[in-house]
Amino acid sequence: MALIGPNTGRLDLPAALLGPATGGTDPPGRAAVRGWEAVTGLAAPAQRHAIDDLRVLLPADAAVRREVVREAVTWLATNLGDPRLVAARCAELGPAAAALGVPPQRLEALAILLVDALRANPPAPPLRADEEAALRDAGRLIARWAEAGVDAAGHEPVRWSATVTAHDRRRADMAVLTLRTYLPYPCPPGLRAVAGVAALPGRARECWVGNRPAVDGVVEVHVALHRDDPVGAELVERTTVGDRIDLYRPTGSAVPLDDDAPLLLIADRDAVGPIRAALVALRAARTATAAARPAAASPDAARPGTARPGGAEPTTARPGSAQASAANGPGHRAAGAGRDGSGAARQAPDVTVFWPAPVERDVYRLADLAPEGTVVIRDRFADDGRDWSGHAVFVAGTTAANTAVTARLRAAGVAPERLVVAGIG
Repeated sequence: MALIGPNTGRLDLPAALLGPATGGTDPPGRAAVRGWEAVTGLAAPAQRHAIDDLRVLLPADAAVRREVVREAVTWLATNLGDPRLVAARCAELGPAAAALGVPPQRLEALAILLVDALRANPPAPPLRADEEAALRDAGRLIARWAEAGVDAAGHEPVRWSATVTAHDRRRADMAVLTLRTYLPYPCPPGLRAVAGVAALPGRARECWVGNRPAVDGVVEVHVALHRDDPVGAELVERTTVGDRIDLYRPTGSAVPLDDDAPLLLIADRDAVGPIRAALVALRAARTATAAARPAAASPDAARPGTARPGGAEPTTARPGSAQASAANGPGHRAAGAGRDGSGAARQAPDVTVFWPAPVERDVYRLADLAPEGTVVIRDRFADDGRDWSGHAVFVAGTTAANTAVTARLRAAGVAPERLVVAGIG
């Protein structure tokens, strides 16, 4: 710990590292990080680029960022006396950082910026000159080791190292694993994680992801056993907390959250993960927009039985019911934010979810996930004569289930270009 002094235990990052992207303007909290040009040799524009690079390498949630950086600095201080260990870990991070858009050469500047993060921690004693010099030297070594990792892994798939922090056996043939990654895992709703285990080198399988990993550095992986599925069996039956899992680049197509058309989400029994991730993203976007908008008094807000502003009270409807038809009729729009998570004050399209009833018992309660205004149909999708031609559609399930659903959707007027199909098994 002598390397970084007493600042390690209570790290507070400068506001510039916690706020939104700068967009070319001076970063917030500028007073807290003055002197970077003298410390790093970077002019102001280069400093802004370095800050934005660092944001890409950290979770979106500010509190989680502090924890991740604190753990990283503590680990570095504890293990820097073992260069072989540190070099190996940095070599693993290099390809993942490059995949996130940060060339390894830039890591040296990012590491140097952490020196200023430590210096911005009053009332802790300031870093001594030799401590700052040691950290800058460590940053240069980290950058070189990471760059070496990129060069050595040019013929191998990019890999994110993850640690199992929870293993929840939801059914005899299904588990939900919570994984913690060192760097954010770029997996928007709808994409599938590719996971490998040490017991089966060279083998991997796709897994549904039920959250937004870039927010908090956590990947929620859903694994349902399939026939001839050794990796799945390892993940479901033999993986425990503390084990290491390798994640490779996610695969598939994302849920069309940026489409202004009404959205139709259809899940097979074992494929609720991407639907969950999409609903969480929609709910977060609407919550952010509601928080940014001035509160407006509504005469209906206090009436019994009406939806509370910001509350998630999904509607349950059966296929073909008057309630479902009204909710999906022409011109009906649910209030909310854009699906891109930007908080832009625009109306969000309607969302209809076909969510198999057994999932309510075995995996999730949808009431905890769906944003206000969502129509939930706890049944399989069927061709009941309704016109879905105006919807953007995302279907998740097994290959066999998706084939049947796709035929029904085309019969219901959904154009191929508006249809995203994701399958495992």
